[in-house]
Amino acid sequence: MANIRVTKDDIEALEDKAELAYEVLKLAVNDPRPWKYSSAKCLYENDLGNCLSNLVRPTRHVELLNKGGKRSEKIEKFILQYVLMICTSSAKEGGYKIEITENVDDGMGGLKAYIDAEDDLSSGEGEVYRLISHKAFELRDSGKHALILKAIEYVRDK
Repeated sequence: MANIRVTKDDIEALEDKAELAYEVLKLAVNDPRPWKYSSAKCLYENDLGNCLSNLVRPTRHVELLNKGGKRSEKIEKFILQYVLMICTSSAKEGGYKIEITENVDDGMGGLKAYIDAEDDLSSGEGEVYRLISHKAFELRDSGKHALILKAIEYVRDK
């Protein structure tokens, strides 16, 4: 596996893109017009997602990295924000090895346990980011965008 080389400029670009997407999401959660939420989703997917994709291109897709691993350490909070808003992966064949016990009373629809979980680094294949993405998709699909916003705020404050 190739190393992920992240420069100070890369981090600044990620911070700027994540900040803009977050501000639009905050506005969208309190606005019934669907295009506002769609705009936030596009910013997360296209701006933040493309920037992350360029950084991890020597390796694999961001969702396949190990959460808690050294390679994704510098960009973990940006990957988390991305997977909370965008579901790009399919379910893993054969199921997941990691089991996460969620607490639906965490104010984030159970996402806190997923965000705090880390991959078993000996397995060689990350699962946590995909599990977060799937759980967040369930919440977004049921219109619980305020819970996604709270989860993103939790990640940003970590």
